[in-house]
Amino acid sequence: MGSDRTVAATPPDKAPGPRPVPDEVYAPTVGEFLPGFAALPPSAFRDSADVAHAIDGIRAALESRLAELEKSAQRGRLAQQH
Repeated sequence: MGSDRTVAATPPDKAPGPRPVPDEVYAPTVGEFLPGFAALPPSAFRDSADVAHAIDGIRAALESRLAELEKSAQRGRLAQQH
């Protein structure tokens, strides 16, 4: 159930730019969250392989749901033809 995917560090030329300043709508939530989140030490976060595995699971679930929706839409189109 493990992933063969490796997570590489962001290359310097692709590093994120400055963070936007939250406006009055987002300041009470995002504005409060970002400083605390950014202050956490790396040890506060899980292993990047765990994150990659979780993302793979979410992707698989979304792809499965999309396939179900496509089948349902196809059945609906076939029913309309008859």
